[in-house]
Amino acid sequence: MSHILTRSSPYTIYVGKASIEPFSVDKDLETLLRAASPFFAAKFDEQKRVIKLPTFSPEDFRAYRDWLHSRRRSPRHQAELPEGKTNWYHICQAFLFGEHLQDYSYCNTTTNMLLAAAYTATTKQSVKELLACTENVFISTAENSPIRKLLFDVVKWQASSVLSRAELAAQLRTIPDFSAEWSAYMCECGSMTASPWSNTCKYHRHIDGDSCYASTEDSLRSSFQKMLHDWTGFMNTGRQAVTTSFQAFRPCVLSAYTVLQKLGSECKVAFSWCRAFVKTHL
Repeated sequence: MSHILTRSSPYTIYVGKASIEPFSVDKDLETLLRAASPFFAAKFDEQKRVIKLPTFSPEDFRAYRDWLHSRRRSPRHQAELPEGKTNWYHICQAFLFGEHLQDYSYCNTTTNMLLAAAYTATTKQSVKELLACTENVFISTAENSPIRKLLFDVVKWQASSVLSRAELAAQLRTIPDFSAEWSAYMCECGSMTASPWSNTCKYHRHIDGDSCYASTEDSLRSSFQKMLHDWTGFMNTGRQAVTTSFQAFRPCVLSAYTVLQKLGSECKVAFSWCRAFVKTHL
């Protein structure tokens, strides 16, 4: 019968709802999808020749497919999303796509992209763009999803310093369960004053035995970005007003020390520079 697909027939993935796009899966892509995604591996094992992803867009799948190919070309470097797909909405959608596919390496990649973007979210517009995506994330993730911790910390450390209380409340009011979970998280954090960005592993998901994503090159790059952000903020605050305040200078020292730890003694020149830098300013 013509409607029965033989073993040699390619799989087809239909992505989208209003605008559906078919993606043919050849042997090469099947191998990549099987290795990365338990969701796809199960579908292939069930001989599902037609796989539907109606809750995501073709752009979501295309970005993921391109990421798989680029990661294969450079396995030691965690690949990034394609250019033009790095705003808050696309990053959050990529995370949700990774969760649906159970590809936590992809989730961790997008989480670190959110972290890098959070460091530079210093304007009302950038903060509001992030918070606008928060509702969809909370609706689509489980209560214990680590991305929720990240969004809580963004609200605590970034949004609350940029937006007024009224503006922040208006942005968060429509998010289901946010207030209750936010209150519980704040009680859990207590009076913590140290920046949470120094321990990014708590925002990641790992399969047993996997090393933390924080040990990869992207994490080191993010730490450098954090250090640059801290120093820029310190310089822009007005040095005359804060030169006698260790508290104002402390984030710069901490972020520099994080870079120092991650570099290790193998990078001797950079290690020596960072060590001297930290000792000078402690």
